Amino acid sequence: MTLLDNALKACGGLERWNRFDRFEVHLSMGGSYLASKIEATMLKEIVVSGNTRFQAAEVVGMLGSSRRGLCRANWVGIENYSGSIAAQQSVTPENFAMLGSRARWTELDVVYYCGISIWNFVNCPFFLAEGGFKIGEIAPLNVDGEVWRRLHVIFPDRIVTEAREQILYFDSRNRHRRTDYPRSDTANSIAHFLSAHQDFSEIVIPTLRRSRFVDGDGFISQDSIPFDIEIFDLIFSS
Repeated sequence: MTLLDNALKACGGLERWNRFDRFEVHLSMGGSYLASKIEATMLKEIVVSGNTRFQAAEVVGMLGSSRRGLCRANWVGIENYSGSIAAQQSVTPENFAMLGSRARWTELDVVYYCGISIWNFVNCPFFLAEGGFKIGEIAPLNVDGEVWRRLHVIFPDRIVTEAREQILYFDSRNRHRRTDYPRSDTANSIAHFLSAHQDFSEIVIPTLRRSRFVDGDGFISQDSIPFDIEIFDLIFSS
């Protein structure tokens, strides 16, 4: 079996995953990077729901009790609970990748970032089994005496993500433990460390995602945590 096969099996398997087409996750997002773009408490406790088959998500909790955010790969909007659209705009994958270059984010920026980021977080690594990805195993890394195997992944254009090229790390139990990619707004790369895996409807998902900047020599900075995601609860449904 390939590393991807083992990773999918460790997460619950494709057969189980394919029984679902919806998710709803209760979580908190924070970190020093987000605090530089938005009010620190904006994403302290939110609910993101979406489709597992394509990039579409709804964000509740960041816009008060009377509005919700909606996003797809090519569109983002804010809807009043009466059903009317209060604000909207067309977007592209390049818009998402370049969000970091903006000093402050609008509400539409936050909805787009939050919805797409959480969609990627919840659906990985299962979407790697779909067509269009270029995937190859590269040399492993020794982490505190444990060998972490690695996949080099090039994403297809249809998937909105922060970087087309990413490196995913899997531990000895074949669980996803880290993702690295270069950032467009800095010379540094970023490493997302994943932990506290939990079983939700027999799908195993990491519930903590803590990030660090990585310089060109591979040194991992301990100065701050630019991104911090904690999942409180997650429901999959069909």
